[in-house]
Amino acid sequence: MIKKTYMFVALLAAFIYLGLIGGCATTKVYYASPSPHKKLVFPRDHGAHNDFQTEWWYFNGHLDLTDGTSTGFELVFFRRRTEKDHIWGIPVRWIAGNPLYLSHFAITDPSLKRFVYSEDKGNFPYAGAKASRMLVWCGTWVANMFGDGTILLSSSMKDYGINLVLTPERPPVLNGDKNGISRKGENGGSGYYYSYTRMSVKGFLRRDKKYIKVKKGLVWMDHEFFSMDLAKNLVGWDWFSMQLNNGSDIMAFILHRPDGKIDPYSSGTLVRPDGSIYRFTRDAFSVKELAYWKSPRSDGKYPVKWRITLPSENIDLELSAVMPNQELITKYTHINYWEGEMAVYGKYNGKDAKGKGYVEITGRDRPIYKSM
Repeated sequence: MIKKTYMFVALLAAFIYLGLIGGCATTKVYYASPSPHKKLVFPRDHGAHNDFQTEWWYFNGHLDLTDGTSTGFELVFFRRRTEKDHIWGIPVRWIAGNPLYLSHFAITDPSLKRFVYSEDKGNFPYAGAKASRMLVWCGTWVANMFGDGTILLSSSMKDYGINLVLTPERPPVLNGDKNGISRKGENGGSGYYYSYTRMSVKGFLRRDKKYIKVKKGLVWMDHEFFSMDLAKNLVGWDWFSMQLNNGSDIMAFILHRPDGKIDPYSSGTLVRPDGSIYRFTRDAFSVKELAYWKSPRSDGKYPVKWRITLPSENIDLELSAVMPNQELITKYTHINYWEGEMAVYGKYNGKDAKGKGYVEITGRDRPIYKSM
C-alpha cells in the first residue's frame, strides 16, 4: 500500500473532535529516517517503530466462501506521533494524545452489490501497537502475529465481520531498493516499505447474522514507516496490488502531479512465480486508464478499469473493478478515496493470465494536500 500513506497525516485536522487528552509538551523532537546501513530484521520489524513519525499495517484480501459467493476486504491500522503537529496553533498532543491511532475496515460484496465500511480511532490503551512484534489493535480490531508466523486478523462492523488466520506463502518482499527504502517524490523523502504479497487464509466471514466459512482465499499485507510528508507538488496517487494464478505478484504505484504528469519516483515490484524479485522504476511500466465512475457524493471521477504493461517481463494486464462504487468518505481523516477489489486478466510471457487485485486511488475529488 503507498499507503494510506499520507492519508493518515490528514486525519490530524479531524482529531480535535476526539476530546482525548495527551501528554506533556516536548521542546525538541527528532524523528528517525531511513539509513542505507540498516537492514530490516524479522520478526522484530513487523512491530511498531516508535522513533518514526508515521506507520501503518495494511491488509487486503479475496475470500471465496463455502456458500458459493466471494468478498473482498480492506483493513488498515495507522500510528502517528504528534509532537510536531498543530491545529490552529494548538499542539495536537494536548487534544488527541500521542501517538494517535486510526483504522479503516471495508467489505466489497458483489453478490449483494454492497460496499460498506467503518472507521475507528483512539490512543493507548484503547488502541496501540507492540514494538517487539506485530500486535496492533484499535478497539476490538486486531492484527496479531504468532510465533509460527501466522497472523490473526479480526474486525467487525454492523453488517460484516472477519475472523481470519493468515499464513504467508512467501517471505517479506522489500520494496523500493534492496533494503526496503522506498522514495515518494523528489521532495517527499523516503521510508521503509515491505509486503507479504501472498498469504493463504482460513476462517470465517460474518454477513449480517450468518457466519460463513472461507473455502480459500489470498491476502496481501503492506507495512510502511516513515517521517516525511507528501511532497507539495503531488496531488494524489494510484496504488495497485495483483496476485496472479500463475503464482506471480505485482505491486505498483504512480504519483500524480498537478500538470497531469506522473512523478518519476513512481515504481513497483514484481515477484515472479519462482520467487525471484524485480524492482522496477517509472520508465519500466505504463498505466492507462480505460473507464471511469463519478461519485455522486464527492464528485470525484475515479478510474475503474486500467491497462498495465511491464514490457521487459512481457506482461500486459487489464484490471476491472468488481463494483464501481468502492469509495470511502472518511469522517475522521476528511479524505475521500477509492479502495476497491479488482478482476485481473491478460497476458504473461505470451500465456493467458488472470487473478485478483486491489487498487487505491486518492486526489480525484481534490488535491490530497488540500485535505491535510
